[in-house]
Amino acid sequence: MHIVVTGGTSGIGAAVVRELSQNGHHVSFIGRNSERGQALAAETGGHFIQADLSSLRATHQVASQFQEPIDSLILCAGGIGSKPTPLVTSEGFETLFATNYLSKFSLSQQLLPLLSANASLVMVSGNGRYKNASTAWQRIEKGFRAALKAGLALDLYARQLAKNQPTLRIHTCYPGMVRTNLFKHMALPVRVVVNLFGQSPAQASSYFTQLVNQPHEGVHWHKTTPMRLQLPPAADDLARELWNYSHNILAKYS
Repeated sequence: MHIVVTGGTSGIGAAVVRELSQNGHHVSFIGRNSERGQALAAETGGHFIQADLSSLRATHQVASQFQEPIDSLILCAGGIGSKPTPLVTSEGFETLFATNYLSKFSLSQQLLPLLSANASLVMVSGNGRYKNASTAWQRIEKGFRAALKAGLALDLYARQLAKNQPTLRIHTCYPGMVRTNLFKHMALPVRVVVNLFGQSPAQASSYFTQLVNQPHEGVHWHKTTPMRLQLPPAADDLARELWNYSHNILAKYS
């Protein structure tokens, strides 16, 4: 199978690339760090594409490089809310929302025509607890609120896409606490807890690869268990509003 992985130069994404390559799949992976990407490509035989997916222009350019059929997309690129002030991309979007949601929406929408029959799309998402998340999609948030809004947007998108594309296997997956470099700028107590109780990236990668390798019912997953989301009221209306908002943004970069 030809599988495309984002966030593939570190953490869960790199572990996914290693696992899939060891199982004989042809893997194309995308990441920001050129040095780590080239080293992983040499190690695994995968095809590395350097790009910062917080940029929608870069995401569009990456999507245009693919021509051959794709059997699975595993979208791992993302971050967590550790900054006390908002970070904004050069295109004017809050960075976590751009990376955790908009890049996944943009890349998956552009690659839909290349997905083979019964292909899988698996995306790293949040813990499904979105009761107080902001739904003001255009507003700049900061820290945890930014990550929460991006997680809600991604799960609403997956929910809507699964309805629109019933022949595809659409999943989001919350892997729980994982020992990755995303936590290196967090407060010391948080880093200690993660180091003591977090899973290895290799363990977390198995949650995503099993959703690729084996057919599963349900869209949203917590590790190996189906997950029920805690959504705000009128979730269907929010999903349609988000869908239209996201496509209007995508049109500007296409």
